[in-house]
Amino acid sequence: MGAGSPKFPSLGGEPTLHPLLTQFIDTLHDRLYPKHVAHLQIDTNALLPLPEALRGRPYLRVVRNRPNSKAKKNHRCQWLAPIDMGQELAYCQIPRMCGYCLGAFGYSPCGAGGAIARLFNFPQFLTRDYPAEGDTHFRDFRELLCSLCQRGAKTQLKISDPAFKGKSPISPSFQTALDRWHENPPKWPRFGEEPDL
Repeated sequence: MGAGSPKFPSLGGEPTLHPLLTQFIDTLHDRLYPKHVAHLQIDTNALLPLPEALRGRPYLRVVRNRPNSKAKKNHRCQWLAPIDMGQELAYCQIPRMCGYCLGAFGYSPCGAGGAIARLFNFPQFLTRDYPAEGDTHFRDFRELLCSLCQRGAKTQLKISDPAFKGKSPISPSFQTALDRWHENPPKWPRFGEEPDL
């Protein structure tokens, strides 16, 4: 779940899978609406129903996009770090358009950034408190997170690229991070849980 600006809506992955979706929406509403955002939006593949408690809320937009084979074919290669592939980086619009992301493990600069932060063990890019304007937690996220994300590449690689033959390849940075994760999985507390001391 992302927190949008008055001009741009909130965006996310598949929020209906999360058991605390209603609580996330309540938290975003209490902290952001209407001072910081004009509305909240849930993008869903519509395979699971929206929780009953969220239906009929006037500030909440629900956009239903069912998955299809064309979308899968054109999907970006998520496991290819631009820094590994020699790709030129560009200024990703997602953090500006969507604002901070509130996920299962706290706030992050964006949805992909939160996942990358967990995998690569960058705790400075996840926070349990809503980040204030210019929060130092996220100061250098473009240099670290965007260099590992295909959205940060000027020309993004697609699964449909003939070189990949429809497979999802993995670059060295991601392989190293995954190996490290499997050897010693970090214990990230979920949003709302007390962290281990």
